Amino acid sequence: MAKFKIYNIQLLPTGDAEEVGIRGYKKLFSELRDLNAKHLSSQTHLNFHYQVSRDIYIGPFEFNFPAGYVTGHFVRYRNTEKVTDLATGKTLFKAKNGKGGVVTRKDIPFVFDARRHFLAIDSALQISTENFISALQQLLKPIASEHFHQYDLTVNLISKPNELENVFNTAVSYKTVSIHLNGPNGGDALDVLGEMRDTKMQTLVLDVSAGSGRMPRLPEFVKRMLRSVVGHGWSTVSYFVQDGGPDEQRERLQNYDSREQPRTFIVHHSTNDTSDTEFFARVAHRLEGIDISKSDLGEDQGDENPDSIG
Repeated sequence: MAKFKIYNIQLLPTGDAEEVGIRGYKKLFSELRDLNAKHLSSQTHLNFHYQVSRDIYIGPFEFNFPAGYVTGHFVRYRNTEKVTDLATGKTLFKAKNGKGGVVTRKDIPFVFDARRHFLAIDSALQISTENFISALQQLLKPIASEHFHQYDLTVNLISKPNELENVFNTAVSYKTVSIHLNGPNGGDALDVLGEMRDTKMQTLVLDVSAGSGRMPRLPEFVKRMLRSVVGHGWSTVSYFVQDGGPDEQRERLQNYDSREQPRTFIVHHSTNDTSDTEFFARVAHRLEGIDISKSDLGEDQGDENPDSIG
């Protein structure tokens, strides 16, 4: 079973540049493949891959390019310069010339939808949302700078819209709101995002505060901006909810952070799969059905029939 998180990777045009389209997004990943292969062959991958902790790294490893998609694996591994036998203490491996070896390795499947520029990756990667966004930016920015110099690269988590609606439904008052919104690609953006795209606004940042008091409600324009964040940025809200029965005058402070509310879906491996291609096709099918404009009743549930694509 694989539980996938979804990220929105965008190349936002500046000036008079046009959208890069499917071909452009597939080129972004083909250049990532080539650059990664170059670092692996020259054994400089530790300088290129993202360092999660002192000796744990993540990076891309395998790429396939079916029509409209990119599939493959990232890899999470522990790099070491020395391996010893637990019982005897004898050195089993020692790195030469400062080049370590891999002790543990985990292959993490991903599917990238080049039409919607959505990346689905197995949460077994075991990395926080913020760190994985930093990892993708570290890996992709050199490529974007060289091959897409008329575009700005942005990476955002796709979060659950229904969790935000739950805040609106339960809050009795608000303390603070922070919004960081990136402009959209494509022609289907509405409201705030549509205006940002039409005016080529790349980033919108808004901080709302009640000072030492509270806001009994949020202005509608702030709510519209918060709803636009799903897939295009992040937001935090501190608010109060009723604590106890309706006759009690107790309230409790709650905190909402869209980065802690990932949109996810589950796809099962099947014993009938003859290759990874069939598994990736099911992941692509589920990813294609994700609508970030509304709540998904099938969220966090597995594919109903893991032995079929449709």
